[in-house]
Amino acid sequence: FRPGGFNRKPCNATTAACDGLKYYVPDEVKNYEIGGKFPLMNRRMQLNLAAYQIDWTNIQQTIFDQNISNQTFTTNFTNARIRGLEGDVTWRATPEFTINSAFSYNDSKLTKWLKNASVLRPVGSPLALSPKFQGNIRGRYEWETTSGLRPYVQAGVNYVGKSISTVFDNVDIKFPTFNAHLGYVAQVPVVYNGVTVKPGDVIVPVRASEDQKAYTMVNAAIGAGRDNWTIELFGENMTNAKPELFKSGNDGELRVTTSRPRTIGLRLSYKM
Repeated sequence: FRPGGFNRKPCNATTAACDGLKYYVPDEVKNYEIGGKFPLMNRRMQLNLAAYQIDWTNIQQTIFDQNISNQTFTTNFTNARIRGLEGDVTWRATPEFTINSAFSYNDSKLTKWLKNASVLRPVGSPLALSPKFQGNIRGRYEWETTSGLRPYVQAGVNYVGKSISTVFDNVDIKFPTFNAHLGYVAQVPVVYNGVTVKPGDVIVPVRASEDQKAYTMVNAAIGAGRDNWTIELFGENMTNAKPELFKSGNDGELRVTTSRPRTIGLRLSYKM
């Protein structure tokens, strides 16, 4: 699935455990799938469905763990299994009105730890950024006038279920007093993320694995085209939602990536 590689600096100190982090091996996927494409209603509807199971071994994952290294490193942490069903449908309800829709259902879980389990979510946890259900539906009404102008109006809804941001759990950092390999001596308290810590204290950063909420996005447009020209008035994120597209606390600071707020614009395009 992906080739192996080497880490730049896997550990702060040379130990037997560190030797196993100098490189990582390929991860592999075995995918078992069955599905079909079904024209229905005198070919006015097209339905495509697929069911599958994916066995994923030696999953390559990258982590920032200051207890091991002051640089991110990659290793083979886990195995996983995914069972799912996905499909899409296109329905020409009338010569002018078309509905498009797609969905996926995924039951993913970690099946085995390959490295230290203290930094990982428990076996049975879902994979990161893998909602159980997501789907979308869009309707488009388009017609042609006697002059050749093709006006249209369309609207769509996209839903994404809840997920987790990463399979890594909290990585507690012990504030050092002395490191024989680095020659580092901590003699005075310091402020870490707004909290005063002294040598020997255990620092508990912001959670690495964050829960990401489900969200719904609504888009719409109205426009017209003729020959190779199209002009469109569009609206994106019409409900002004603030979806959690990605959350990260791996380096001790919580960051949330969201979409742009409600955006309305005019688009002029030409097909070459």
